[in-house]
Amino acid sequence: MSRIGFLKVLETTKLCIKKRFKNRKKRNLWGTITNLEFTKIF
Repeated sequence: MSRIGFLKVLETTKLCIKKRFKNRKKRNLWGTITNLEFTKIF
């Protein structure tokens, strides 16, 4: 996946997470899980 495509996916994912989880704890948890998943890719 290209760098630009990756960044677009990352941005979209962040927006989806913000819309779905207004609860701060849930959003932070999902942010941590997402960061771990992206760390595995690199």
